[in-house]
Amino acid sequence: MLAVCLAVASPAGASTKSLRPLAVGPSVAVTNGPSLLAADGSRYLVWSTSGGSIERWDTKANTRLVKTPSALGLPDGCLIRDLRHAKVLLDCGTLGPRLISVRRLVPVPVASAADSAGKALLDSTRDWERVGAQWIAGDRFSCDRPTGSGCPPVYLNWHTGQVRSPSPWRTRTLDHSTLLAAKACGALIEGRCIPDGLYALRINDAQPHLTLARPHQRTVVAGSYTGNVFLANGTVAWMRGKYAYVRGAGRRSVARFELPAVAATDEWHTVVATRQRLVVSAMDPGTSSPIPPVRYFAARIPAAVWG
Repeated sequence: MLAVCLAVASPAGASTKSLRPLAVGPSVAVTNGPSLLAADGSRYLVWSTSGGSIERWDTKANTRLVKTPSALGLPDGCLIRDLRHAKVLLDCGTLGPRLISVRRLVPVPVASAADSAGKALLDSTRDWERVGAQWIAGDRFSCDRPTGSGCPPVYLNWHTGQVRSPSPWRTRTLDHSTLLAAKACGALIEGRCIPDGLYALRINDAQPHLTLARPHQRTVVAGSYTGNVFLANGTVAWMRGKYAYVRGAGRRSVARFELPAVAATDEWHTVVATRQRLVVSAMDPGTSSPIPPVRYFAARIPAAVWG
């Protein structure tokens, strides 16, 4: 069962919702790596199925669509990384990033590097993580900074093929041709801040805590957290202890979901949300052999969260 409690702006004793298994994904030995699961914070969810296909769930219309990698022109091994601006971002390793339109699951052209210098940067890039209206963000394979200090980010304009690695290393908004620094992220580098319009989710692993920020305004939304965190289209989601949480960026109500019992070797990995559904994933980080598949669970989000 998945217990749901609305905090702050809702009365005590909120109704309880049941958690149901959503799907099963491929086996994967990662702890903080690719999620194989993404959402746009509004209506669409996508995940990798155990057979390697991509499944899309329109949580507003409650319709599903599934396509195989071959039907999408994808090579084997591509990993779902992000979903924004109606585009699913996949990291295909040395073959670079790919984009898919989420509504109909059809390929979206991604421009090749416009010059040899840009191609060299792309060839040394991995971990494509964010997609915007103009740019895709990734990280270099190696750099001269100590481990943990970050490596130079690389940005590909998927319309024009322009490739940039600007200094200073700050989180950039990917929706403008000029690749502006995201104001609400301050000096935080890629991977430590998730920008979303005027808002940003600032990630502090040292303390740890999550801060929902606007320029000149910050609110701590979680004193601690587990696994990945989520912000898209004004929808914030995170996990802490035995619970997952959802709130609107401009709202005070918080929905709390009790996580179900899973195998002793499983860890809660990813949390994403639309306005209608919360989805979480649990996976074995590689302590057993063979590695069990990823398991996805879903629950309905009470409408009062957005009221």
